Amino acid sequence: MSFNEAQTEAIHHKEGPLLIIAGPGSGKTTVIVNRTKNLIEEHHIDPRKILVVTFTKSAAEEMGIRFQKLCLEEEDPDQYTGVHFGTIHSICFQILVSYFGYDYSQLIQENEKYRILYALAKQYDFASLDYNKFIADIAKAIGYIKNCDGKDINYSKFDVSEYQVKKMMKGYQEVLEKEHKIDFDDMLLRCRDNLKKHEDVLADVQETFHYIMIDEFQDTNNVQAEIFNMIAEKRKNICVVGDDDQSLYRFRGAKPEIMLDFEKTYPKTKKVVLNINYRSDRNIVAASKKFIEYNKTRFPKDIKSFHKRRYKIQLLQLPNDKEQNTWIIKKINELYKKGVPYSEMAVIYRTNRESKTVIDQLVKKDIPFQAKIEDVINIYNHFIFNDILNFMELAKGSKSMARWTRALKRPTAYIPNDAFKECKSLDDLKQWGFDHGKPYIKKNIEAVERKIRKLKVLDFKKQVGYIKRTLNYEEGLISYAEYKGEDETLLLEILDDLEEDSKECNSMKEWQQRAKEYTATIKRTVSIDEEKDAVNLTTMHGSKGLEYQVVFMIDVNEGITPYEKAETVPELEEERRMFYVGMTRAKERLFIISTDQFRGKDTVPSDYYYELQNILEKKES
Repeated sequence: MSFNEAQTEAIHHKEGPLLIIAGPGSGKTTVIVNRTKNLIEEHHIDPRKILVVTFTKSAAEEMGIRFQKLCLEEEDPDQYTGVHFGTIHSICFQILVSYFGYDYSQLIQENEKYRILYALAKQYDFASLDYNKFIADIAKAIGYIKNCDGKDINYSKFDVSEYQVKKMMKGYQEVLEKEHKIDFDDMLLRCRDNLKKHEDVLADVQETFHYIMIDEFQDTNNVQAEIFNMIAEKRKNICVVGDDDQSLYRFRGAKPEIMLDFEKTYPKTKKVVLNINYRSDRNIVAASKKFIEYNKTRFPKDIKSFHKRRYKIQLLQLPNDKEQNTWIIKKINELYKKGVPYSEMAVIYRTNRESKTVIDQLVKKDIPFQAKIEDVINIYNHFIFNDILNFMELAKGSKSMARWTRALKRPTAYIPNDAFKECKSLDDLKQWGFDHGKPYIKKNIEAVERKIRKLKVLDFKKQVGYIKRTLNYEEGLISYAEYKGEDETLLLEILDDLEEDSKECNSMKEWQQRAKEYTATIKRTVSIDEEKDAVNLTTMHGSKGLEYQVVFMIDVNEGITPYEKAETVPELEEERRMFYVGMTRAKERLFIISTDQFRGKDTVPSDYYYELQNILEKKES
């Protein structure tokens, strides 16, 4: 196998710190496995002394398989046996088990973690109507705090309040201690702390691993970096591989600055830049290079394409998201007829809420597709959809007290919880108000009753809008979000989406059937099968590490990308890196699409759209 000059330099580096800056499609995995082989083959390093750390379990397994295949080509493949491939979590847990008496029964599983958090949320009366989202947000916040070692936490970035996070985290940790359990993030903290306290154990670990190679180093957090540096401290044989331009996990505590400062941590570092992109067309490489250079906190690098081919990058500005999806479907069919497999096409978006209208069109046109569960959103599984159906059932004449209780709580009719607990009917509620000196309760209930009676006679296409505005449901959502310490933005977006979606149907029954079919479709498609010929749907985050012949980047509009919540320079630079990752997934054709309207509201193209327009115009001139 032949290597370019930079790859050869990295593969043959023996001792001392090595920083490999690997641009998109530059063959970093090839370099890692061949350097590992070279250390054993040329320098006679005991394979058991080599540690290769990857970001995910699947990446570790894939790296190990590639290394095995490479070594099977040799006369004596057994001489390469013993290299450690694993994630930082697996390595840390192995240390805890081997030296500090931990066992696998102490490691809490995700379902156990959610069980504890659910019980605590119920106990503290948090998020009483949407436990799933609340618990997911809390779990994310706890993980972030642990990954940051509890330092420099900006609680305003969470979708739950600081009070809720701190109270839930305190309760969660108390339960873990009581049950003698640790979670995945605790593994790293316990390992780091124990290695600091026990010099003899650290010395033994240093003797176990003489050479350390770390993949995806741009996504390392402070706790992980401390562990790596302790293990490598004695010999300094640490090799880190990554691309600062593809660091996307600041929200999990990752700090690209750790990679950027590597040469300060290890002054004798040898730096190698893998700057040949073997994946993408020359125009894609050139445009993405200019685009990412708007970021200032980065390693300068001159990425070049290995290929001579040139496909034109297409920027399109379409009237609305419906027209956008119609155009995409037409182009997918056109390319498929020309011989491009569905599996070589991907639709990439900033957040999973942009996935729904694309999925609708793919289903209508019977085009196979696939996605990971976290990369799509099902608005029909949300409590807002069920709230809306609840109003509609009441309009049809339901007398259910459970339904009336739900309707009178959001938007609030200012009825105390004790009244709902004590009363079995609306008449009971009205009487309760008089008995307790609150005559306004009867007036409020009757006002809601009048509005719901009017809902019954409205054309179905207008009913969600009526619930939203006349029944003050939108206002109720805002109050609910404020009370629960949650971000109202996503709730209002889902309500808007449901209003637009309902206009596609003629009755409640038809809408429910649409929801049922959509939910069934999502269940069938939320898994990735590499053998399946299906269009890929993914967020920019989810696209990392993947590649396709054709990429459609959709909804490139202001407020969507860069995401409207990104405010600080580090956050805005990460948004640009995300878009860069999306662009560099494309091997041949790249379509970047903006719309004049999004979900029925006027919008304008993202700054990214105009920047790329300018980049492409300059290139052509």
